[in-house]
Amino acid sequence: MNNIRTFHAVAMGESHKAKNIPCQDAAGSYEDKDNGIYIAAISDGHGNEKHFMSEYGSKFLIDITLNTIKNFVSKDACKVLSVEYSASEVLGGGDKDIAPQQLNGRKNEDQNRIVVNLISSIISQWNVQIEKHWKKYSPSKDTMVEKNVPEDAIDDYLKGVNLEYAYGCTLVAFARTKDFWLAFQIGDGACIAFLENAEVFYPIPADERFTGSKTASMCNSDALDNFRYAYGNTNTPIAVFVGSDGMDGVFGTIDEFALPRLENLYANIVKMFTNNGYDNTLIEIKKSLPELSAKGVTRDDMSIAGIIEFDKLKTSYPFFLRNDIINTKKEIEDTEKEYLEKISRTEEKQKEINNKIIEREELALKIEELKDRLNKTETEISRLKQSMEPTSKEINEKVILLNEMESTISKLNDNIKIAESSIDKIKETKQTLEEKLNNLNSELAKVSGRSEASENSRDIYNTKTEDKAEPTSNTDFNENIDN
Repeated sequence: MNNIRTFHAVAMGESHKAKNIPCQDAAGSYEDKDNGIYIAAISDGHGNEKHFMSEYGSKFLIDITLNTIKNFVSKDACKVLSVEYSASEVLGGGDKDIAPQQLNGRKNEDQNRIVVNLISSIISQWNVQIEKHWKKYSPSKDTMVEKNVPEDAIDDYLKGVNLEYAYGCTLVAFARTKDFWLAFQIGDGACIAFLENAEVFYPIPADERFTGSKTASMCNSDALDNFRYAYGNTNTPIAVFVGSDGMDGVFGTIDEFALPRLENLYANIVKMFTNNGYDNTLIEIKKSLPELSAKGVTRDDMSIAGIIEFDKLKTSYPFFLRNDIINTKKEIEDTEKEYLEKISRTEEKQKEINNKIIEREELALKIEELKDRLNKTETEISRLKQSMEPTSKEINEKVILLNEMESTISKLNDNIKIAESSIDKIKETKQTLEEKLNNLNSELAKVSGRSEASENSRDIYNTKTEDKAEPTSNTDFNENIDN
């Protein structure tokens, strides 16, 4: 058998350190050179508080997976998988989810049944293991409350219901034997392989039904239906990597932009194994994982495992270098394109700046014009104020004189009203006296009439009058009237 080695490494994520929560990833590998068996597996425990026992769930799953695969491949029945590459149906629902090589695969119901039975055995053993663990270390309600476990989940767990959710995790595994290779997965993470010509190969069909923090899981009741798998004796990789989504998260979510960078990371590891050997590279991997987590986008736990066929690395190395050259050229082209775009944007910005400078200068001129106009206006206002001072004084004097005249007129009007009132009274008195005079004249007329009727009477009257008083003058009469 060729010189093949396995490796694995796990690192606590920076986000877990910050939140003071344990590492929930697990990884394992196994190699049996005598029998040509090589296995690599990783498991990512869910971070949600509902899955507060996931650090144990992932560890149990790795141990169970390694042991189950070892037992499986030791049986002759498994050799039926030594066929042309074949993969399960794509769960995402489209051919775009599957690598070009996978489109050439063919299905065989007998082989599929064997793989499904293997996966079913792993699920069953995992459920038994977590139930045993729960019975032995079942946490109290206070402990679960302290760990912020949702109330409805606490109620279930205390009743012994849905315990698998407390241990929820994912799984990615790859196994290689003398006759075939086998890979299967549930949930997120990635299995990335390199063929002898350094071509990237994704053995396991993708599952694009989930985005963000959602994923298929071992704790789901339909876990068996959510497993994807592939097997065969063709497209055998010289290097294969299985990694948790923490590895993907170094570059962000898995998409057309992040995947090439993740592929390049694994290609660099292959070259490190080629140039630095197994031990030194493994040391470097374990040293680099925490650094990658610290610099990564998600800063999540990181787990990685893999299988490397060293005898073929040297012959494949030129292909990796060729890819480096191609990638470097593309990176240069992309960089030049980005550079030109930035220059273009910079020139546009410079034009904007120049326009703003012109606008600023024009605005400054307008401000100066307005200031000059303001100064002229203030000067004119000052001149007008000075010219208006004599006029204002004269107006004030005239206003004072007018007020005095109005006061005098008011007083005269008051005197006129008093005089008019006196005249009215005099008129009333005169009218009264005139009436009295008329009455007296009337009475006198009567008296005079009686005198003319008898001369004797007149003489007597005259005599009597002469005897009584002297004739009254007009002056005396007028005085009587005034009185």
